[in-house]
Amino acid sequence: MLAIAMLLVGMIVPINLRDGLSDLLFGATFMWIIVNQEAFFGKSTKKATTHRHE
Repeated sequence: MLAIAMLLVGMIVPINLRDGLSDLLFGATFMWIIVNQEAFFGKSTKKATTHRHE
């Protein structure tokens, strides 16, 4: 998961914009978005999985 996120960040962010601080901030923001999406869609996925299980 982390490797995929880092690859995506590397592809999205131009190399000339990837400074130490910018990379850290963008990475933190990217991970925050991923965590929130997982939590948001996790509930829907759980419902779908439970429904499928029954």
